Amino acid sequence: MRFATYHLNSAVDPADERVSIGARALTGDDYHGHVFWDTEIFLLPFYILTWPEAARALLMYRFRTLDAARAKSAGLDFRTGLFEQFAGYFALEQINLADYAGRSVPMDVVLGRERTQRFQVVKQADVVAHLALLPEEFAGETGAANFHYYEPRCGHGSSLSRAMHGLVAARLGYSEMALGYFRQTAAIDLADTHVAISGGVHIAALGGIWLTAVFGFAGVSLRSDAVVIDPQLPVGWRGLGFGLQWRGRRLKVMIDQTKQRLEATLEAGEPMTLIVSGTPHELRRCQVLRVFAARPDGSKSR
Repeated sequence: MRFATYHLNSAVDPADERVSIGARALTGDDYHGHVFWDTEIFLLPFYILTWPEAARALLMYRFRTLDAARAKSAGLDFRTGLFEQFAGYFALEQINLADYAGRSVPMDVVLGRERTQRFQVVKQADVVAHLALLPEEFAGETGAANFHYYEPRCGHGSSLSRAMHGLVAARLGYSEMALGYFRQTAAIDLADTHVAISGGVHIAALGGIWLTAVFGFAGVSLRSDAVVIDPQLPVGWRGLGFGLQWRGRRLKVMIDQTKQRLEATLEAGEPMTLIVSGTPHELRRCQVLRVFAARPDGSKSR
């Protein structure tokens, strides 16, 4: 987490709306500094909730480049082929990706393009990404059913993929599975498991580490009238602490799994409602809120 937040905090300039964050941030020249959708999906939530001025600069960069983006897309026909990649997917052969564990290259490199096209192999989180970004659209068992189907079929050919899977697994209560994805995401740079660190850190994956910890293990979600925390920390974790900024307020949270307690302090801003494990609490400035926060019964450990 510290490694991730260090690079996230050093990658952005809130005073300059003319620049954004490239795929390798400021640490390498892979992708030649190009700015992808990674920035909004994996990085922007971190800045919105910890450094709003930086978030605004990143959004203004996109706003200022909209005209050029529209010009670049002129002449492309978006009416055809949009869902072509899924045509006939369920009729393809199945493959056990566990047989290829430990590889450092994507599955399409291992199998070759023609063989890959015959199998039910997903390069990275796609349906699972929808589960992560729009959890409210997958009510009841729908989210879990989709995750169970696509999770074993994903080859994780992108450094972005495992973080998405970790976030969704944590939200579904599969804390130990999520921890595995969390560690694998961290190892991309810390252990160079993709054999690509010479080109710079994978900044979106580092943003994904923060997303998995805060939105996944801590169970943070945002409502128009409250911040919600529903902790589901991995069994071996003693605690997790983090800060948030929300609607002009600055909030500090510490989840102590050993003592089964959550502490929250409103360091700045007007009184607010904090919902912990379904119970609302009023939080006032400079008053420490201490509530019982045990690991939920029935948490899944797979």
